[in-house]
Amino acid sequence: MSFDKMKVDELRQIADDFAVDIDAKDNKAVILAKLGESGVTWDYYQNSLGEAVEQPEPSQPTVKPSAASVEDRVLIRMTRANPTFEIRGARFTKDNPYALVAERDADFIVENYEGFRIASPREVKEFYS
Repeated sequence: MSFDKMKVDELRQIADDFAVDIDAKDNKAVILAKLGESGVTWDYYQNSLGEAVEQPEPSQPTVKPSAASVEDRVLIRMTRANPTFEIRGARFTKDNPYALVAERDADFIVENYEGFRIASPREVKEFYS
C-alpha cells in the first residue's frame, strides 16, 4: 500500500500526526505534495507506526530506534511550556524534554517550531541524574 491508495481523510490524519500544515480545502494531490515537502514518505510513515506501538517507561528519556544510524541522529530538547508535544515520531514531555531524532527531523523541528534546540549529551546526563 502507499499514500496514493489512501482516502483523503486518512491523509489528513497523517498530516495532523506529523504536524504538516494543510488547509481544509486541500485535495488529495495537494496533501500528498505537502507530506512530501515535509519529508513524510511512505517508508518514514511505516517506520513510525512500528515505533508508536512501543511505550517508553516514564522515568527514562524517549529514545526510539530507527533505520537511521546513530551518526545521523541529533539530540534535541523542548524548552516550551507544553506538558506534552509530539512531532514526527518524537514525544517530548516536562519529565522527558529530550529526544534523539533523525537529522532531517531535528532540522525541521528546530526551524519550524519555537521552543526547541540542539542539546548536549552532558546536559542530558545532568538532567536525569
